Amino acid sequence: MTRTTWLLFFVFVATAVIASYFCGFSQQCNNFAIYRSAFINLEAGSNLYGQHPGAHWDLYKYSPTFALLMAPFAVLPFATSLLLWNLLNGLMLFAAIHLLFDGKQRAVALVLVVVAMIVSTDGSQVNPLLAALIILAFVALERGDVRGHVLAALAIGLGTVTKIFPIAAAILALRRRSSMRFVAILGAMLVALLALPLLATAGGTLARQYRWWFAILNHDVRATGVSLLETLTWMGYRRSNALPELLALFVLLAPLAFVREWDLSRRRLFLSSVLMYVVLFNPQAERPSFIFALTGIAIWFVTAPRSPMRIAFVVATGLVLPMAMTADISEGALGGWKHLPLQALVVCCASIWILTQLDILRLSPRWVAVETVDVARTAEVELA
Repeated sequence: MTRTTWLLFFVFVATAVIASYFCGFSQQCNNFAIYRSAFINLEAGSNLYGQHPGAHWDLYKYSPTFALLMAPFAVLPFATSLLLWNLLNGLMLFAAIHLLFDGKQRAVALVLVVVAMIVSTDGSQVNPLLAALIILAFVALERGDVRGHVLAALAIGLGTVTKIFPIAAAILALRRRSSMRFVAILGAMLVALLALPLLATAGGTLARQYRWWFAILNHDVRATGVSLLETLTWMGYRRSNALPELLALFVLLAPLAFVREWDLSRRRLFLSSVLMYVVLFNPQAERPSFIFALTGIAIWFVTAPRSPMRIAFVVATGLVLPMAMTADISEGALGGWKHLPLQALVVCCASIWILTQLDILRLSPRWVAVETVDVARTAEVELA
């Protein structure tokens, strides 16, 4: 690694350490307490999705498999496991970006992502790790062989059994060779991961856990979260989330139908689009969830042609982000004004998502202009 990359590595480490301090000592780290107690409840056969006021407030909403995977963090002392958890989240995201890019692109992307982590993440949530798994799935798919498919399926499977929406990363395998083989591997991987808790609990108990999990997911699907779904509600839309979600899925998949040539840059742009999509249309999105969208924006920014408009969008998002964070942690101090910075963040990310889709389709005026200039320069050289 270069000196700059090492410096950014230590910034990621420092971010994890500071987050551990504030979460572990300056406030009650409820999210991590939920994660830790989940394994204990799984092993005891208790309802993972019920109230456990002695251990934490709020509800556990992840799969029984995630509860099992939290076993190492449940047996270690709280402070130690919290630090290791935050290091895992931060360094996995660092590694994913490091593998995705090289040279100047890598450095710029890491700077943007670490800034997003500092400003957008708190409470030691699992979001940075899930964003990293989606990127690592893309990196593995780029190998194009069976081993790459297995690694990609493992990454997507681990994300899916944590929060359902990382399954959207499976569309990254479309328009690639042996995509059906990947689908088969992913299906087998998901079955294996969903059965994994049998190592710690009985089959009948596990079946009940999954029924309880599906019940809470079915309840949450009617929410809007901090997402574009909530923005539509503010604008007067009062119908089901299904229609805007289906329209968004059509927009997301449209390039797969209309674009023939998929070079590396276009594939990276599609990855960035998926990362933004899974937040913008997620009924359970929260402000910390925007590490997905912000990571996608970083990938888009270093991949797409540079232009004043693109820089302006990124700067606007960067200015809105700290205001959204302040509003989110104000605990009602701002009253109804709390939602304005959060919705401004949603609108910024949604605008960049649309621009990304246009870039993939090569309908962006700037991209066309750049290509025209390149062709003209090539022609001048040949004539000379």
